[in-house]
Amino acid sequence: LGIAAFLCSMATVLWILHVVENGWEGCSLSVVGWIRFQFAIWHDFLLGGGNVEVEKGPIYKFLHLSFAFFILVALASYTASLASMLVIQRGSAGAVKDIYEAIDQNYRICAPSALVDTFESVFGKVFVPHADYMAGPRNFYAGNCEGMVLSQDLIDQLYSGEIRDRDCAQVSSGSLTDAEGCCHKDHRGSPR
Repeated sequence: LGIAAFLCSMATVLWILHVVENGWEGCSLSVVGWIRFQFAIWHDFLLGGGNVEVEKGPIYKFLHLSFAFFILVALASYTASLASMLVIQRGSAGAVKDIYEAIDQNYRICAPSALVDTFESVFGKVFVPHADYMAGPRNFYAGNCEGMVLSQDLIDQLYSGEIRDRDCAQVSSGSLTDAEGCCHKDHRGSPR
């Protein structure tokens, strides 16, 4: 809607400039003349170019440059929007849908140690505390817990493979053992 409003206003401004510069000759002061300018602007936008008379003067040159910039921004935002829609949506991978179901199934749940006291006062003693931010996924893959309380940032890092890459780098450097890092396989032997 914003694009349509911009294009209509651009066509109106160009039509008024054309009328003022040409002194009414060759231009009809009617709806038909205005519609012709609308068509020209929409045609240029949809083709990604412009045939606005740029040789006439600095005002036309400025409007042509601003129109070209508008086309660039509109096409770039459209491309980015389309690319974001094409990203694969990840589905639920867990066997439980919420924390209550995990507790009902007697899951041990890894959680940051700063939150464990609060969680245990609400949900009971089913939480495995970990002090390190990255230790939750490690504990999960090592089999110390069946569920995790994670931030969205940590979930995104898990899906992107960043955490696995960090764990593998620490296993390679010797700061983590393979049993702690579970670099390539989890405690069940499934690929990580």
